[in-house]
Amino acid sequence: MVAKPTYEELELKIEELERKAFERKHSHEALQASAGFLDTLVSSVSEGVIVYDKKFRYKLWNKFMEKLTGMRAENVLGKIAFDLFPHLYEEGIDKLLERALAGKTVQSDDTPYHVSDTGKFGWVTGLYSPHVDLSGNIVGVVAMIHDISDRKRAEDMLRESEERYRLLLEVSPDPIVLYGIEGKTIYVNPAFEQTFGWSLDELRNNRIDFVPEENRPETKETINRMLQGLKIQLFETRCLTKDGRLLDIQLSSSLIFDRNEKPAGNIVILRDITVQKRAERTLRTAHDELEQRVEERTAELVLINENLQQEIINRQHAEAELKLKIAELNSFMNNVPSMAWLKDTESRFIAVNSEFVSVVGMNPESLINHTCEVCFGKEEAKKFREDDQNVIKSKRRMIIEEKITDSQKNKIWLETIKSPIFDESGKVLGTVGIAHDITKRKRTEELLRKQTHDLNERIKELNCLYGISKIREMPDIAFEEMLQEIVGLIPPSWQYPEITCARIIKEGQEYKTKNFKETVWKQTSNIVVHGKRIGILEICYLEEKPESDEGPFLKEERSLINAIAERLGRVTEHKQTEEALRKAHDELEYRVEDRTRELENKTRSLEEANIALNILLEKRQEDKKEIANNVLTNVQELVAPYFEKIKKKKLDDQQKAILSIIEYNLNEIISPFTRKMSQKYLNLTPTEIEVANLIRYGSNSKEIAELMGLSPQTIYNHRKNIRKKFGL
Repeated sequence: MVAKPTYEELELKIEELERKAFERKHSHEALQASAGFLDTLVSSVSEGVIVYDKKFRYKLWNKFMEKLTGMRAENVLGKIAFDLFPHLYEEGIDKLLERALAGKTVQSDDTPYHVSDTGKFGWVTGLYSPHVDLSGNIVGVVAMIHDISDRKRAEDMLRESEERYRLLLEVSPDPIVLYGIEGKTIYVNPAFEQTFGWSLDELRNNRIDFVPEENRPETKETINRMLQGLKIQLFETRCLTKDGRLLDIQLSSSLIFDRNEKPAGNIVILRDITVQKRAERTLRTAHDELEQRVEERTAELVLINENLQQEIINRQHAEAELKLKIAELNSFMNNVPSMAWLKDTESRFIAVNSEFVSVVGMNPESLINHTCEVCFGKEEAKKFREDDQNVIKSKRRMIIEEKITDSQKNKIWLETIKSPIFDESGKVLGTVGIAHDITKRKRTEELLRKQTHDLNERIKELNCLYGISKIREMPDIAFEEMLQEIVGLIPPSWQYPEITCARIIKEGQEYKTKNFKETVWKQTSNIVVHGKRIGILEICYLEEKPESDEGPFLKEERSLINAIAERLGRVTEHKQTEEALRKAHDELEYRVEDRTRELENKTRSLEEANIALNILLEKRQEDKKEIANNVLTNVQELVAPYFEKIKKKKLDDQQKAILSIIEYNLNEIISPFTRKMSQKYLNLTPTEIEVANLIRYGSNSKEIAELMGLSPQTIYNHRKNIRKKFGL
């Protein structure tokens, strides 16, 4: 049987239960305060925080994500991510979430986003980690989303800047070569092709062998220095051209780095100083006389240099000690990359982190329970207090870009996010602030704005000169019209185009813009042809502007107006030359046309005479051919057969000799005609010719047989052969 507890034991148990109840209540209050503080930090952090459950439904969607996407948390929480944002499949985010749910922490690539409902778009990167509960079980995924839209826009601007620099390479008067890291040619500009003779197509992906043998050691040493990271400035050497000429060259070179700060190649700018070097060789004699004085001065400078070197060494030792101390201090700093603090409703500090302490240069004990006046100036502190009160009154977060002075008296830019801290009843207890140092970004933006402005001014100047070249190349444009077109190109190329006007005066004629008015703010340049001034170019501002290099004008504008005036002189000289050539051409054309008409008349007369002569020659040839055919036919038909008969008779030797002579002479007479004899007679034998001749005179076969002393059957066979040969 269990004994009943005594009264004292009951009192002890009651006291223990009351103590545990008090501890649990205190823990619950602390947990609520911690949860409120965590919610405040999550809401005020400058990165997106998302929590998914196992089915990828949204469980947390912080203020940053609301601003980034334009979608409020109540419209997102509880919904499946891929239903709201189908493009997550296309970007492969589903695979990353599955890997995080499997227990891995994964990083996404640069990912574009576009929220069709709100029109928000940009670029982000995400870090996806498993969400683990107190028991160590994975219950979802935690994602940290970083907005990189500003970086992407900067990259786009960088690409545009690279295109502008490429244009500057194209118009540079100095030869420029870009090499890859292996020393092979990537690009040469037009000035290189003009100076050295090789085109880009000949050199692309090849090495340029234009260094003479005697200059190769020093060139190799220079390349090694450059590869070690040193810039080569105004290095003088010699190079060969494609046609074998040797030029004195002054070159500058430096490495080109990729985005990972690794060497990707080098750029070489060359300048032909052959003429300059010749002049230097001429002056070398005078230079030698100064060598002794230079050596004396050099000895003094060597001593001074040794002292400076010792001073540099001492300074380097001091800097090394300083870096060591800084490294020791950094090792104790926490990993929070930004300034962070908590304030009460009176703007007094409750807590500050080590980054804040580092910036203001004060220890935490000197800041707690004090306002910003202890670490910043009165005006800055007043503004910070006003911002705190606005956050408290509005109960809303504020994002502010502001400039402060740190403990080193440096002006730095901060992007500050201030948010209210609430208790369980919704009462504002104070403010929490996080500030990121954006000084570098601000400086980069300012530098980029200045470089863009300067580059745009140079592009305007190049556009003007290019426009003049295009107008000059226009066919059939009158000279006066050309000058009027050119004067219209000038105002947009000056710093203040809206108040710029221009006028060209040439040989008493004026060509000016519609708004031209002569003022005291004027630039002029003479137009010269063959050493003689033929006109003047005037640029005027219609309003007063701040003083610059030449009154209100830039020194680059002085160079531009001189260049335009020079081109106008060349255009005028070219037009005068064209006019002289045109007159000479017209005179030559007139003389050629007159001589052509005379030759055409003579040619026509000769052609008519030639036609008549050809007709007569053709008629004579026909007559000769007919006579030859008649003679040859008559001899072969009427004479030759009887020679055969006579030969068969009994003749003495004298008669045979006479008959041979007659036959030979007759053959000599008709020999010129035998080549032109009809083909049908050449195909017949002498007997067949005789038979054909008798048939023509109306004799029958019996009469022919008796006359020729042959049988009728033989005559019949001859007639058959004749018909066959004649195709009858």
